Amino acid sequence: MRRIPLLIVSALSIAFTLIAAPVGAHAEIVSYATGAHNTKDQPDVLKVFFKGDTDIKSVKAVLMPDRNTDKPVIEVTDFTVSRNGIDSVASATVRPGFMDIFQVSIEAYDTKDNKLDVATGWGSTGYRFDWVIWPAIELAADPAAPDRDHRTVTLSGRVTGLWPTTGETTPLPARQLTILLMQGESSSPRVTATTGEDGRFSTTIQPDRRNLRVMATTNWDAVNEPDLALAFSDTVNVNVRPTRTRMSATVDKTRVPAAATVTVTGTLERQTGDVWESMAGQKVLVDAYDSDGDRVPDKANGEATTDATGRFSATVQARYTHEIEVLYKAPDIFYENSSAKTSRLTVPRETKISSFSTSLNQYAELSVKGKIDVVGDTWGVRSGTPILIEYSGNGRTGWRLIKTLKTSGFGDFSGTFWAPAAAGYYRARYVETNDYYASVSPVKYARRYETRVAGLNASPEPVRKGRPVTVTGTLQHRNSSTSSWTGFRGQKVSVIFRFYGKKTWYLMASTTTDSRGRFTRRINAPGSGTWTIAYYGDKYHFSTSPNGDYVSAR
Repeated sequence: MRRIPLLIVSALSIAFTLIAAPVGAHAEIVSYATGAHNTKDQPDVLKVFFKGDTDIKSVKAVLMPDRNTDKPVIEVTDFTVSRNGIDSVASATVRPGFMDIFQVSIEAYDTKDNKLDVATGWGSTGYRFDWVIWPAIELAADPAAPDRDHRTVTLSGRVTGLWPTTGETTPLPARQLTILLMQGESSSPRVTATTGEDGRFSTTIQPDRRNLRVMATTNWDAVNEPDLALAFSDTVNVNVRPTRTRMSATVDKTRVPAAATVTVTGTLERQTGDVWESMAGQKVLVDAYDSDGDRVPDKANGEATTDATGRFSATVQARYTHEIEVLYKAPDIFYENSSAKTSRLTVPRETKISSFSTSLNQYAELSVKGKIDVVGDTWGVRSGTPILIEYSGNGRTGWRLIKTLKTSGFGDFSGTFWAPAAAGYYRARYVETNDYYASVSPVKYARRYETRVAGLNASPEPVRKGRPVTVTGTLQHRNSSTSSWTGFRGQKVSVIFRFYGKKTWYLMASTTTDSRGRFTRRINAPGSGTWTIAYYGDKYHFSTSPNGDYVSAR
C-alpha cells in the first residue's frame, strides 16, 4: 500500500472541515420573550412570542385583571410551542370566567434550563390579554355640510360587538359613546350618546367652527364599561357651508380738512342660490383702522345698522387720507365676513418749512437750504417734491420765482445759483397739492456791497519789453446809505497780466489802496498783453475785475 504523506492528510482534513462548516454560522443567541397577546380573530388564544436560537422548554403566563381588581389572577402553563428559524410562538387556550383586560407576565425556560429574558419597551409588542367584547362603530353626520338654514347636525350610527365567549356579533344596547368634536386642539370638545336596544344611537350638535372632524369611541372611560374594548369609528368631516355676503360703500366728499365729518353710505347683501338679498338689522363697522392704518375691528371710527332694504349710513370724522373701509363681521360661522372700500378720501396735511437760510458769497452766488416737514408725520413729504425759491426787493410785494429745487428723501432741499441782485429778500414756498397744504418759510435778507475799479490805466504805451509799466486806478465801493460810489481804502488788490492771444492770467504783483482807494504799481513788461486788477472781495463786498488795458511791448 502506498503511503500518503502526513502533510497531504492534514491539508485534506482542513479542506473537509472548511467544506463541512455551515455557511453564515453565528454565535448562539439565547431566546427571549418579545410580547404576548390575543387577537380579535382568535380571542381565546394567548400567544407568547420569542426570538433566539435555543428551544423553548416551558412557559408560564400569569394574567392579572386590570379593571376587576378584586378578581383572582389566572395562571396558564399548557402552551404548545412552534418554531420557525429564530422565531418561536407558544400558544395556549385561555377562557377566563369574567370580562376584563389582563396584564400578562411571562416566565419561560429553554431546554438548557436558561431562564429567558422578557423584553419591554423598544422592541416589545406588549403583554396583555383582552377578554372583552370587541366593538365596531358606524358613524354618520347629517347634514355633513350644514348651512344657515340647516344649522343642527345629527350624529348617528350603530354599535355592534364581537363576543369572545361565543364568537357571535350582536348589537350592543345601553352602551355609552363619547363623540369627539376635533378642531385641531389637543383637548377636543365632546358629547355623549347611548345606544338603544338595536345598538343604534343619535345625538345633535350645532357646530361652532367651520370645520370639524368627528369621531365616536366606546369605553372612553374604562371604569364605566369594564367588559368593552376601546374602539373608534372612522372620522367623519362636518364642514359648514357659510353664506356669502357682499357690501358696497360710498363717501359724500372726496377732500376735507382734518377732523371734518363725512357720511359713508352703502348696502349689505347675502347670496341665496344665484340671487343676492338684502340683509336687514345687521351691524356694520365703518373705518375700523387706527391712525397707523392698522385694522382694529373692536374700535371702529363709526357704526351703523342696516335698514329693511339692507342700506346703512354713518357719519365719521376724517382723520387721514385713505379709502374708508366698511366691514361686516359675521355674528356666527354660517355667514362670511365681507368688506368694501369707498373712493379715496383726501385729508390734506399741514406742511412747515423750517431751517431756511441764505448765504451770498463774493462771487454773487446765492446758496439756500432748508427742510419741509409734514406736521405730525415723521417721514415728511415725498422725495422730489418741488420747492420754489422766490425773490423780492422789499420783502413784502413783487415776489418772483428765481429757482425751483427738489427735496431729498427726508424733506431737505438746497441749491446754489446766481443771485438776482446785490441785496434782496428771499423765501422758500411750497405750493398746495391735493395731499398737502401750502407753506412758506420765514423771509431771509441777503446782501453784499458792489465794488468796481475806476480809471484803470497801464502806461506807457507802447513800452519796450522788460521796461516798467505803471498800473493805476481807484477801487470803489457803493456807499450803503447813499448808494453813491466812494473810494475803498486799505484793500489789497492784485495786478494780473495775460499775454496777447493767450487765455491764462498771471499774478504779477499786489498792492494796497490808499485812503482814497487809489493804487499804483510799477512792473517790468514781460511782453505785449492786457493788464488789469483783481479784487477778491471780503465778508461784505463782492469781488471785481475790470476788462483791462492792453499795452504793446516792442
